[in-house]
Parts: sequence; C-alpha cells; structure tokens
Amino acid sequence: MFKRFKNHILPVLSGVTLLFLAAACADGEEPYNPADEITGNNGEIVSFAPLCITLGGVDWNSDIPADSVQTRALPPGTGNNQQTEEPVDGSAETAKIDEVRLLTFRRVDPDEYEGDVEKQTYYAGQPFIYDRSNDISLPVKDCDEWPEADLFPAHAVTPGHTRHRMAYLKEGIRKIKGFEYRVIAIAFSRSTSSQLSSSPLAESLTAGDHERFELNIQDGLAIDDCKAMLLSVALDNNNWPDLYKGSTSHLALDKNARHLGNNIIETPQLFYGECYTSVNGVKSTLIKYSQNGEDGKVSSTIALEGILYRGVAKVELNVTLKAREATSLISYNTQWLSVLMDGMPSGVSLLNYDSFLKPYPSTEPGSFLPVAYREVTATKNDPVKVETIEFYTLPGIARLALRVKTVNSLGNVDDVRSGLIIPGNQQTDGTGTGIISPDSHGDSFYFRRNHKYIINISNSEAILKAHPLD
Repeated sequence: MFKRFKNHILPVLSGVTLLFLAAACADGEEPYNPADEITGNNGEIVSFAPLCITLGGVDWNSDIPADSVQTRALPPGTGNNQQTEEPVDGSAETAKIDEVRLLTFRRVDPDEYEGDVEKQTYYAGQPFIYDRSNDISLPVKDCDEWPEADLFPAHAVTPGHTRHRMAYLKEGIRKIKGFEYRVIAIAFSRSTSSQLSSSPLAESLTAGDHERFELNIQDGLAIDDCKAMLLSVALDNNNWPDLYKGSTSHLALDKNARHLGNNIIETPQLFYGECYTSVNGVKSTLIKYSQNGEDGKVSSTIALEGILYRGVAKVELNVTLKAREATSLISYNTQWLSVLMDGMPSGVSLLNYDSFLKPYPSTEPGSFLPVAYREVTATKNDPVKVETIEFYTLPGIARLALRVKTVNSLGNVDDVRSGLIIPGNQQTDGTGTGIISPDSHGDSFYFRRNHKYIINISNSEAILKAHPLD
C-alpha cells in the first residue's frame, strides 16, 4: 500500500489525481506558457514505470550472511583516497528506516519541439515544477519482503544472504507524454524516539523523525527551491528551569547558563537520493516519457531506480560519568547529564546530494542547544557510570559540551555546570568511519555527511573543570 499526497498538510488520498496537458499555441500566438500546458484540460497519454529504491548501497551480491554484513558503499563524489576508501558505516544503520517519500518535478520536454529552436530554447530554460500527482509515500522493508521486485535483477537477493532495506512500486511514477521529470527521494523513520524523551520537555517532543522536519512543498515550487527545514521547540526558564539554573550557591541564578540558546532542534536521520533510469550501463536522472531500452526499442515503462545515502552525520558519545569530588563533610550526587551543541544547521536544500555539504546555518549561532538528555546517578559510593548517547546532525563545524546537574549530600545546593568537549584523544574512528583527525578544528568538530563519529569521554568531571562555559 502506498500513498500519494494531495498536499503536505491535508489527509492522504489513495489513487491518482489526474492532470491534463494543454495543446501547444498555434502559430503566431504569444507566448509559450508552460503553466497553460500543465494545467490545461485536453486529453493526455499516460504511462507508469516501476520503481525500486534501496538504502545505502549495501553489497547485495555478497555471499556473507545477512547478520554479518557490516559495511555499506561510499556515497558518490567521495573519491578514492586514503581517507575515504573504506565503507562508512554498517548496514545496521538503516534498520529503523521505514518510509521513503518521493517528490517529483516536471517541465515541458524541449524535445517535443524538435526543429523549433525558439521553443526548444525556451522550454530548456524552464525550471522543473512540483508535480502533486506524483508525491508518493512508500514503506521501506527488508529486501526479502518484496518478492515482486524481481523485475530488478541487480537488486535480487538470495534468501538468508545480504540484507538491505528497499521500497518498491510496480506502477510508479505517472508520466504524461510531452513532459520530462526529475524525482528525488527522502527516507526516514516514523518510530525513532527522541533523545530528550526523559527531559522536562518530553510532552512537547514527538516520536518519529517525520515530525522533526518539514518540506516547503507547494504548487508552483521549483526543484531548485525545494528544502527540508528542521522544526524547533521553544526552550526557556519556564519549561525547563533546571537546565537554565546555574548554581544556587551564586547570587546570580543564571550563572553558567548564558551560553544556552532558546530552542531545541532534533536532527532526523535522513537518507537522500535521485531516481534514475539505467540503460546499457548509462544512468540518467533526467526522466523522459519514453526512450530507447536495452533492446533498442522505444519504451515508456523503463524502470526507475535509486540508491539513497545518509545526508547527516551520526555522533556517538561514550561518557564516563564521574561523581564530583567529595570533601570530608560533603559529597555530591549527579542527577542528570545533557549533551549540548552549537552551530547546529537549521535545514538543507534538496536539489541534490551535494546540497548536504552546505546546509542552512544555525538560527542561533554561538548558542548551545540540548541534543540529548539522560537521568543518571553517580554518588560517592558508586562514582562511575558510562552513558552511551547517539544523535544526528547535518554536516558542518560545531562545538559540543556536557551539562551536568549535581546535588550536595546536604540537599541544599544544586549545581548545574557546562564544560566544552575539546577534540583530541577522546575521539576514535570506530569501525568503518574513516579517518578522524582531519575532522576536528581547534575546539570544534567537523561532521561529514554519511559518517559515524565515536567520541569517548573518560572523565566528565575533568571536562567540567578544565573547560567551563559561562
């Protein structure tokens, strides 16, 4: 069962919304208006092409048992050199991805006016415009749950061997003769829980990555202007007072809180790719109504394929939480830990995969925002705890910090402190994450798309003492 969206805020409708192709202007008529041709009511010739989307380029031809597969292929454009020749992370990273949304854009095909240089030139310069009838949502499942996908021999998998996640649609993109198309795909999870689900803001946060971003889809939107913007939740001293509280031992209650921002933004794990046709080894993301197939015959049902790559970085922190040093009279109990990040990008263009290299900048530059929260306990008698925290971020340069709340054994002094995490020995490359050393700059980390970063912090108290934030 798939869904075609009527629009991005109204209920989903099943089936297809018909559009009609207007006739070309008669000789001498001015001008050639593509809008008239898209929204006209003359009859049209329609065909459907099967479609198959896979996630991350898992090596589906491998004979390694599915449970042993650990690597995925590099995304396009990374090149071959010492820093990028290894696969970037494991197939397990795609396990929670359960939905892909196809966004289609079209324009009048200039080749329809072969011999008319003026019209060909005009239409070749027009943008691809959002096609509402081809806004489709599909479930993503393990490959062996799509037996009908045998139409795609390259994606066929021997049962019990290399597992990969995919989506399939027998009657895929609805093409109208006289138009050419571009199709982009975004995959995400509807079931991922928030890394802040145990925080005081839990009621304001939603489960599922589809609730953490929005598309600017509307009629008339050009593909060049299509983007995904991250959604924010307002954050202040009223809805999370504990976060903003400094130390009650200071006269100024906002001590050590001035570096905090006023929003929470959770970055979803997004996979992105463009659909293409592949004929005799030649791939094209420009989808024509019809073209020559591998048998040399013209066909309007040549299948569409797509491989989606993760457009964000995954960050894993292993924090060894140590209790604050006790005195002869007073000990300290740790109550909670939060990971902070500044420089968090606010969104990304969806024009192509390279757009993820330059996401839109933070709406609060220089301010730290919470990206994860854990209620923890570290006491004098039980001083060491290890917390593993994972989150995602769009590519870019960012600083990370820890914020920790402790309470003294007398119960009369709360202390909430932040400490900057400085790149160094605490960062390791893990399995298949690439070379880490080029990915840090001074007190900042450089997070790259489709890479996984492991940051090991051996002593939280040392971070808070050595690099405090005011």
